[in-house]
Amino acid sequence: LIDNDVHSLCQDRDGFLWIGTTAGLMRFDGVKFKPWPLLPGQEPSKSTVWSLQSLHEGGLLVCGDEPGRGIFRLRDNLRPAPVERLSGSPELLFRSLYLDRNQVVWASRWDEAWIRCEGGQTEIVGEMDKGTTSLPPSFASTVEGRIFIGRGKGVEEWSREQGVRSLPGLPSGPVTLCAAREGGLWVADASALYRWRNGKADQVARIEGNPMDSPPFTMLETTDGSVWIATKSTGLRCWRMDRLISLNIPHP
Repeated sequence: LIDNDVHSLCQDRDGFLWIGTTAGLMRFDGVKFKPWPLLPGQEPSKSTVWSLQSLHEGGLLVCGDEPGRGIFRLRDNLRPAPVERLSGSPELLFRSLYLDRNQVVWASRWDEAWIRCEGGQTEIVGEMDKGTTSLPPSFASTVEGRIFIGRGKGVEEWSREQGVRSLPGLPSGPVTLCAAREGGLWVADASALYRWRNGKADQVARIEGNPMDSPPFTMLETTDGSVWIATKSTGLRCWRMDRLISLNIPHP
């Protein structure tokens, strides 16, 4: 890896794993990591990539320190291509973003608000509780269409009718979450990885060697059932076949 501060992960429709770090964007092909430019004709950027999302039609949604404020669409994920601002995306710096199953964009801003962007229209739907965590919120939508948020107060569910409500049976402090491919959620705090489904949470692994004592920045379950965990200072972890391993694959 080019940097051990990993902020974001996504898998594109071709199976490549994309990694956003403090030192720029990388692509993993299953064997090696490769630094990747955000703009055509440029060397790979050394600026922070805060969050990534894969698009069904191909390409990535990116928010980072470059190419500018807002949320941008990288049109072709196999070679550098021009980026364009997402319709309805304010010219603000974002810390995280998520594309749900209905193609609605959820994002958190540096002013602690989190927004919902659909059909070019943007609305503020909540705020972080200042002081609960320094991590950006994480979002997940399940196969049933439910929306969940981790923002420093355990796992919460959002709905238009009821707003935000806490999900029982999981850690009540800062957590990171992602959707599980077979339904439910993956949830991690500073010390453990949990699998939540059908209203029940099971601890599946301990997260050892976490000097920051904070939850991962983000998580992702890939198509092969592996759960990738991005950490603040210790690079990537991968839970696969009931084992949690650290990846120390150097890039060329």
